[in-house]
Formats: sequence, structure tokens, C-alpha cells
Amino acid sequence: MTEDVPRFPGFTTWQRLMRVALLVTFLWQSASDLGYVVKGVWGVISLGIVPPSQFIISLLFLVARFTFLAVCYLALIFGFAQFILPATGLRDRYKAAWQLFLFGISFGRWHGAAVFVRNGEMDMSQAELEKSGPGIAFVDLRSAITLDKHLKYKNDLSPAGLEQP
Repeated sequence: MTEDVPRFPGFTTWQRLMRVALLVTFLWQSASDLGYVVKGVWGVISLGIVPPSQFIISLLFLVARFTFLAVCYLALIFGFAQFILPATGLRDRYKAAWQLFLFGISFGRWHGAAVFVRNGEMDMSQAELEKSGPGIAFVDLRSAITLDKHLKYKNDLSPAGLEQP
């Protein structure tokens, strides 16, 4: 594959749509608390008045909801890391979870090379292969890949060097 544009551009669209849906749901659930917090901050900044006790309570509920959301997200990432990435021990699971976390929060920008294999065909761009750091390979159930750790330079890895079944 010599083209630089991925064949499946909808992947990032769906990924972003899911994040926006989660954010909208979080904001909808926290709308009343957000209203009190915004009014309290506006009162302190523009009017110089001390915020009411409802401001503190709303702020604490908002922080608690966000913390709960973050803990659930991290627990899911940690649980899925075992099944998505090859992890044999607890240390490997932490590394795999960290890579998935970085991939998730950065919209796929803060990671090494990411290769998608669908129906035995690789889907990636040359820019992806040029990234340094630990990478990730997403493989569907109808495909298989082999990894070679003995490459001395990342330039040794190219789409032509990967074998297809």
C-alpha cells in the first residue's frame, strides 16, 4: 500500500463522535451544578461578592461526578488493555493500559505507530510509521500479524516488509 491517506477515515469520526456524546451527557447531567458554579464564579469576578453555600456544594458535586467518570474510564481502559494488547503480567497490563489511555485522550496523536489490519490488509499512513515510541496494532478477528523486535532502525519497517497472509 503506497497511499498516505488511510482507507478507513471513519474510524476517527466515530471515535470523536463517542467522545462528544460522552461530554454532552456529562454536561447534561451536571447542568444545574454547572449553572451554580458559573453564577458563583461570575459573582466573585464581576461583582466581588462572596459565593453562596450552594456554589461550594455544586462545585463539590461537579468534582465528584468528574472524578467518578475518570475512575470508570481508567478502570475500563485497564480492564480492556488485557484483551486488546498482549499483556502477560500486571506490569505489562499497566504499560498496555497507559498506551491505550494516551491513545484515547489524545485522539490518536500521542502514541507511536498505529497500524490497523482489516481483512488481512494494513491500513496506515507513512506518517504513522514515522512516529517514535511504543506503537500499537489493531487487528480484526479475520487477520493475523507478526511482530519483529530485532529491527535496529525504525526505517527498516515498511509496509512492503510486512507480510500478508
